[in-house]
Amino acid sequence: MNSDVWAEINLLAIQNNLGVINKSLLSGTGVIGVVKSNAYGHGLIEVSKVLEKSGIDMFAVTSIAEALDLRNNGISKSILNLSYTDIENVEICIDKKVTITVYDLMQAEALNSAASKIKKPLRVHIKIDTGMSRLGIAAEDVDKVVPQIMRLPYLRVDGIYSHFADEDDESFVAEQFSSMQKCLFDLQRNGFLVPAVHMAKSGILFKSNEYHFDAVRPGIALYGYKPNGEGLEPALSLKTKLAQIKRIKKGAKVGYMQTFTAAADMNIGILPIGYAHGYDRGLSNKGYVLIDEWKCPVIGRICMGQTIVDLSSVRISSKLHIGKEVVVIGKQGRQEITVDEVAKILDTNTYEVVTRIPESVKRIYLSS
Repeated sequence: MNSDVWAEINLLAIQNNLGVINKSLLSGTGVIGVVKSNAYGHGLIEVSKVLEKSGIDMFAVTSIAEALDLRNNGISKSILNLSYTDIENVEICIDKKVTITVYDLMQAEALNSAASKIKKPLRVHIKIDTGMSRLGIAAEDVDKVVPQIMRLPYLRVDGIYSHFADEDDESFVAEQFSSMQKCLFDLQRNGFLVPAVHMAKSGILFKSNEYHFDAVRPGIALYGYKPNGEGLEPALSLKTKLAQIKRIKKGAKVGYMQTFTAAADMNIGILPIGYAHGYDRGLSNKGYVLIDEWKCPVIGRICMGQTIVDLSSVRISSKLHIGKEVVVIGKQGRQEITVDEVAKILDTNTYEVVTRIPESVKRIYLSS
């Protein structure tokens, strides 16, 4: 069955992006591919399969459901849950070899207790809060808390990590990095063997390999949307079709709340895509789409499942017809609408644009 709205995912671009990341690393530095939120809207399973085949070292998710979905679809590499794990899931995490994040002593003790009941060790990474004030053990408490966690008999500590808050603030990057180094030094000084360390995300890993530690955690760069990685290729295109072509007269009102008024007689097109498909309502009267390489502005309010565009710029030679392909994000000939452009219009970031495309939108995977 044909779809009226679909996303095309270029798996070769994702392979290329992993290659670009690998080239920026020193020999021996691992790559933890972040595939949370349905691989940033690109499709958790298909993306993870191509990354595993391409030699990625580990995966990172933000729920046990995502981790189990990977395992149930044949992913064999290590998986780290970066977020909360319910105590009830300890047994299945041990059984499915899912590593979880520990971020305070009380939580660690509860996890250890749960693991002790089945007499099997639980693999964990310890998270340090070096300045983001999100999940993590406060940096100033590391030398007191982490040794207690590392002594718990049923927790196998395989890693320790933190997260940069703002890659554009160089002074804060340096401050967080210094904080992490001090934590590691204090642990080593007190005789605790520091396991694998990771901290650098997409916006940091291309800046300097001094931030790489033992592994890096690229997310958005894997999908081609971080501008500071030369050679990255965007992997996603979002497309729809013309559902109706009609002519309206000067003075006609368009869409909910009548936010657009035709300044002259004009041709308009109705598209079967709306905010339910991840096409943000904030693009109303601001965004545009590509039809036969012509930029067609969005007019009126974007609806839940429909969008109206101005067809005035499309030449007669284009032979518009119902079912004609429309590019919402991506390339069409010499023209392109980038995720960055859309994010700028919406005053948001690329992450939100791609992750808001729901799983109900069909993904078509391209590998040639």
